Amino acid sequence: MMQAGLWAATQVSMDHPPTGPPTEEDFSEVLTQVHEGFELGTLAGPAFAWLRHSLGLAEEDYQAALGPGGPYLQFLSTSKSKASFFLSHDQRFFLKTQRRREVRALLAHLPRYVQHLQRYPHSLLARLLGVHSLRVARGKKEFFIIMLSVFYPAGRISERAPAELAAPPDGTGHRLPPGAQRARLQPPDGLPASP
Repeated sequence: MMQAGLWAATQVSMDHPPTGPPTEEDFSEVLTQVHEGFELGTLAGPAFAWLRHSLGLAEEDYQAALGPGGPYLQFLSTSKSKASFFLSHDQRFFLKTQRRREVRALLAHLPRYVQHLQRYPHSLLARLLGVHSLRVARGKKEFFIIMLSVFYPAGRISERAPAELAAPPDGTGHRLPPGAQRARLQPPDGLPASP
């Protein structure tokens, strides 16, 4: 159900791609799509579509990962927030439930967040890619965010470097360029030398 809703929500941004940086209206837009048995809301959809585009994420890939192509993996959480966590079937995106007040705070800071990621593309901040609401059969509205998984792809680190390159032979944790030697610094007067 949620996958079909996210597929349809992403289709809207594919049919109406962003033409420039998000406007104030884009940050406050709420689109509600009614489906059989549930409704899915997309908050600040055009702003997030522009952000995904600026991060080099194709809407087709985003739609394929979140759509009905395979089951989401659910994580049981022991966190204080009681949030639920899901991972897209390709393990590329995290979905996390949020409280209404957390969503309000996130949306209030969204323009500055987008601006920050544009200025500092290598920022260590998590990449938030969408905010949605889901209401099933007149039940309580649940909010969730979608973010890029920092663990994707799962095997990338071990695949990039063979095991013999994992730790430098001198045990310092840093490799030197070929032909370079490590210098040993002398402590200032009055301090004992380290062993």
